[in-house]
Amino acid sequence: MKINPFPKVIAGDLNNNFVSSLPEIERKVIKEKERQWIEITYHKEHSPLWRIGMGLVALFATLGTCFIGFFFLKILKIFGAKQ
Repeated sequence: MKINPFPKVIAGDLNNNFVSSLPEIERKVIKEKERQWIEITYHKEHSPLWRIGMGLVALFATLGTCFIGFFFLKILKIFGAKQ
């Protein structure tokens, strides 16, 4: 996980002594850098290969869960449990 270089700015605390004592131009620069950092960190688009891979992971996880449940019911039936 990336470390936030602008923790107080991201938290919306523009009234702290450091930021509020800066001139308006520097505040705008900090806000712009904050916006760029948020965009780089949180608004990343994944490649199509990544999306296909994650889809396959989800599919196999679901199918694996179904098979485990199916075999669990078969084992219960073997040992005489009623459905």
